[in-house]
Amino acid sequence: MSWISIAREVAEEKRRRAEELVKRLCERGGAVLLFGSRARGEAHLLSDWDLALIVAEGEYRVESTGVGQLFVIPLDKLNDILEFSMVVLDIFADGVLLCGDESLYRSALEKFKRYVEEKRLVRTRLGWIPAWLLKDEKSMDADRNVCTSK
Repeated sequence: MSWISIAREVAEEKRRRAEELVKRLCERGGAVLLFGSRARGEAHLLSDWDLALIVAEGEYRVESTGVGQLFVIPLDKLNDILEFSMVVLDIFADGVLLCGDESLYRSALEKFKRYVEEKRLVRTRLGWIPAWLLKDEKSMDADRNVCTSK
């Protein structure tokens, strides 16, 4: 058996397990999102399955599922979570609603959009940064001089 056929078998097993997990999460309530490379259409054969479960309230946590990661995101704590988690910003930027409470998802998405707008964040290949950091080089040099002069 070639390594490619083994990889295909592993990928198919992961896909089956991911589908079972999504079904169980959908039955639990909340809103289930797919994010990451699979949601962006950039996945390869062995990419993991990044999932988020938005719930009305509870504790924020990240679980390993055997097929990827599961982020449990309580809506009532979302603003606090956005302060420290770039991954959660990515979840709402890339996330695709798979099933569940669409109004809960829309409420979370609106909170995300307001947060990004209020903080004036821009997504770059290096992560989320304040838009003022994207000024042209000349302006950035002037800003550095002002900040470092005594």
